[in-house]
Amino acid sequence: MAWIGIVIQLIPIVIKLMQVAEGLLGSGTGEQKKEYVMAAVKAIFDAADSVYSNEMWDKVEAAISPLVDFACGFLFKKTDK
Repeated sequence: MAWIGIVIQLIPIVIKLMQVAEGLLGSGTGEQKKEYVMAAVKAIFDAADSVYSNEMWDKVEAAISPLVDFACGFLFKKTDK
């Protein structure tokens, strides 16, 4: 499977992981939450390591990382109190 197909399949998983991270690390920083999400995505990817190469992960990570940043702006807007 091409790396872009993998990224497309991971999008709903990443969004769910972002929601989980927000619930678990609500008082944590955005960086901590992103690290949680990226570590979980990497673990999913590593589970299929016999199928995918490190080069494939590099491409997937390069696409997922900015996706997490972009999606945060829509899913978890900061509100001033």
